[in-house]
Amino acid sequence: LGLDGAGVRIWTRVTNPNTFGIRLGTLRGTLFLEDSRAADADFPLGLDLGAGADTELPIDITVSFRDLPGLGGVARKVFARQAVPYRLDGTIGIDAGRIGRDMLFGPMTLLRGEAVVPIR
Repeated sequence: LGLDGAGVRIWTRVTNPNTFGIRLGTLRGTLFLEDSRAADADFPLGLDLGAGADTELPIDITVSFRDLPGLGGVARKVFARQAVPYRLDGTIGIDAGRIGRDMLFGPMTLLRGEAVVPIR
């Protein structure tokens, strides 16, 4: 997006600690950069996770600086190649077969970390 914004890809490890398989159906939430609301996220996942399994999952979000005046500090950090703290708060929906279908968990913090955004 050049000077207008950034594409954010957050890689996260998803783990199913249960003794039965589940299907991650949806992820809905709000991305915060430096505690400022940056974007909404709404993903249909359809990811099957076996009992005790884990996998890495990419989540792609587009953040427009033009639409988000509260992100001026984030833009300065991006251009200075400094780490930007992020947090994804929201809900996750799962299908666990006979145990329950369309179960919704949250709202809660789903992801938290820091990222350095490469500038090309």
